[in-house]
Amino acid sequence: MIVWSGDLHGKITDKMKNNMNFFSACKKYPHLDMNEAARDAMYRAATILAGESSPTAAYRKVPLMMPLSNTEEEGIFGNLLKEKCIEIENRPGVLNCSVMHGFPYQDTDFCGVYPMVTTENNAELAQDLVDELSQWIWDHKNEAFYPLNDLDSTMSTVLAMLDRDGRYERQQPTKGDIIEHTPIVIGDAADNPGGGAGGSGTHLLRALLETEGLGKVAFISIHDPETAQAAVAAGVGATIDVSLGGKFEPIAGEPIVTQAYVKSISDGYEFVRGGTAYGIPYTFGPSVRLVISDTVDVIVISGLVQAYDDSQARPHGIAVQEYDVIGVKSGNHFRAFYENFTDKVLIVDVPGATSRDITLFEHTQLTDPIYPLDENTTFTVAN
Repeated sequence: MIVWSGDLHGKITDKMKNNMNFFSACKKYPHLDMNEAARDAMYRAATILAGESSPTAAYRKVPLMMPLSNTEEEGIFGNLLKEKCIEIENRPGVLNCSVMHGFPYQDTDFCGVYPMVTTENNAELAQDLVDELSQWIWDHKNEAFYPLNDLDSTMSTVLAMLDRDGRYERQQPTKGDIIEHTPIVIGDAADNPGGGAGGSGTHLLRALLETEGLGKVAFISIHDPETAQAAVAAGVGATIDVSLGGKFEPIAGEPIVTQAYVKSISDGYEFVRGGTAYGIPYTFGPSVRLVISDTVDVIVISGLVQAYDDSQARPHGIAVQEYDVIGVKSGNHFRAFYENFTDKVLIVDVPGATSRDITLFEHTQLTDPIYPLDENTTFTVAN
């Protein structure tokens, strides 16, 4: 017997359907419900072994290349899709309703959105409901695409927010060390290591360095083993010449040539504190905190990992609530941590390997028509 539950950024195939007794996907992105989904799969396994359940699944492939969509922000496509799944799952005879959103940064004919409904031994019901969900997705496909915020508009928004809400002012510690100030957090979605990018992009960092009036800034983090090694060799207290970032994909920006002060060094072994992968240890190699232009703290890591939370910065003495602006290398998972204490969360889209403008990427292996790469793509539910 095989039961399985996984990340919703995937696909479904006939081989999977025909060889698994039960399978599903988490419904949330950020992936806050993976434990819940896994427990459901294990419970289903027990009922199958006991002869109490006979899951029957149906799925379809919808020819839609869907940008990564936050399911926890009310009113946007990802959220509406999640709620539609929950509504179908609550109908009589339904064991599970899942949607594989797909992964837009691949170049294969597996690109697409894959809805799936599993019933209690009712193939006709499963097919009817997955047809209904597939048609709903296709009818609402244009809602999956939303305006993207470029650097100029993002930095203008940040400055306006700072002028409105004020900048951080150091205060005497209070009981429980509560800090009322909330930072603005900017996700660099186009250079997200969690999606396959190199994490060495410099577009956002350069803007943070060049924009006046931002106050105290932290950047978490930039993947640059060469610079990290040079800073470790120089030691804490040294001022070094750096060619920071720009080491991998040229589209993600040129290196930043400047001087930096080596504030601290860490071994890079930490535990995730954010909700998506809470408590999981990970190692990103020797990391350093560089101070540039006196007001910008940059965490430089040797390994490649996205910024789930502040765990890359805490070993270096950075308390994120004491900063005005924080840039993070992450597309969405960082929300699970930062939205616990700030509602000032922005996403900037710059050139990069995981840009949310999915029409930028050339596809040579993808042969099936798919929307929006082919605006003439059609889809109907066969009777």
